[in-house]
Amino acid sequence: MRTEHIKDGWWEMPGHLIGEIWPGTKNAKDHRVWLPKPVLDIIAEIEPEPGFAFTNEAGNAIDKLDGAMRDICQALGVENKVTPHDLRRTRCSTVTGLASAEMRWTAFKITRMAACVTSTA
Repeated sequence: MRTEHIKDGWWEMPGHLIGEIWPGTKNAKDHRVWLPKPVLDIIAEIEPEPGFAFTNEAGNAIDKLDGAMRDICQALGVENKVTPHDLRRTRCSTVTGLASAEMRWTAFKITRMAACVTSTA
């Protein structure tokens, strides 16, 4: 996520290549991701320089999230494998485990908006 792509509460990902700073999207189509207020608050709090909103110690984009999650789990003594996909699956399980259909539908709408990716092309 680059700070210059955050506009009016949306992360706007250009589909096309932008020099050395942005590779474009896999399908070459523009995409938008709605950013919930807590995410915008975190970005505002860390006050990133122009460029990547979240960086590693060297100032580069965070990559290899799967490996980082494994390292954290190992440090915490968590024995089961945990992956980035587990976070999404947990969200779905939590929503479907809610008591009433109305609660499930409301939670689904809220969390889906937070994870919504829309194509603008």
